[in-house]
Amino acid sequence: MDGLSEAVLTKLRQAWRSSLAEARLSEVKLSKTHHLRSPSIVGHVITLVACMETVVNRHLFHLRESGQLDSHHYASLDRVELLPKILFAFKEQVSTKRLSTSNLKYLISLRNNAVHFKETSIDSIAPTAEELLRIWREVGQLFSFIEGEPTQTEVGGYADEFLRQWVEHRTQKPEVAPTV
Repeated sequence: MDGLSEAVLTKLRQAWRSSLAEARLSEVKLSKTHHLRSPSIVGHVITLVACMETVVNRHLFHLRESGQLDSHHYASLDRVELLPKILFAFKEQVSTKRLSTSNLKYLISLRNNAVHFKETSIDSIAPTAEELLRIWREVGQLFSFIEGEPTQTEVGGYADEFLRQWVEHRTQKPEVAPTV
């Protein structure tokens, strides 16, 4: 931050750390429909897609090494986008509806917007808390068909922790005032 003294920057860092600690202890929760408009979501989206792509590429490599995928098919997938790789590698799971891809597709579109991020385009990278939870569940579903880490359980744990820590839980219907 050009033009700010080190003392001011130190106070800003301390205020940021303090606000994070206070937020963790707060009873205030987000609604599931709350849009996450933090620049941190940009990094999360990019990291999650990079992780997913790495895991899918590793899976394809293992298929080739085990003889379940011909080398020429493997080579032709080298420059293919992530979603077509998923559809190719998991066509049976997708066609039998054991693997849904709608939220994976949404995640990839968020990533595409994130890599071309501008401050004015934050709304194009602002999933709701509920959308983020659905994305994590679908990524976990994908990982359930792949050996190794991360596992579906690990991704589910992250989603559960986010839900527990940050999202309000509505277990009862709101009371309705009696009509007279």
